[in-house]
Amino acid sequence: MLQNNPTNKSLKSPSSTKYTIITSSFNTQYTGSLKNACQAELLEMGVAENNIELVDTPGALEIPITAKLTAMHKNPDVMIALGVIFKGETYHFENTADECARGCQEVAQTHSIPIIYEVLACYNEEQAAARCGQDRKNKGIEAAQAAVRMAQIIEEFKTNV
Repeated sequence: MLQNNPTNKSLKSPSSTKYTIITSSFNTQYTGSLKNACQAELLEMGVAENNIELVDTPGALEIPITAKLTAMHKNPDVMIALGVIFKGETYHFENTADECARGCQEVAQTHSIPIIYEVLACYNEEQAAARCGQDRKNKGIEAAQAAVRMAQIIEEFKTNV
């Protein structure tokens, strides 16, 4: 991912680019912060509010199917997957994290739509709080920056072909 750089003026979104932010509703005290920071950063980089679609899913395992349905029916230029998964006492944590990542990559490859993956697999709440806070270290900001950079790359390919 891109390093957070609040003064990076080169990250301006192509004007017609459509973004979809898919957010897990589970652990909403963290995922809500990721989504808010991501959306605010997209707006800061010149994305029109009507070019940002927000979609909430019940949990991280539902992100890939939501991304697939979004790709099939809405055809955004870039998608952003946001979520927070905590390690518990069972193997469920690993399954959820692995399958969410695998599913998102499968959708991205199948539909040729980048999915910026910021589904955080955290061992504890301190890790989540450090990555979902109200400062520039919020991973939602990095996700937005990576999404805009991918939009720029897509635009470069379209204009240089």
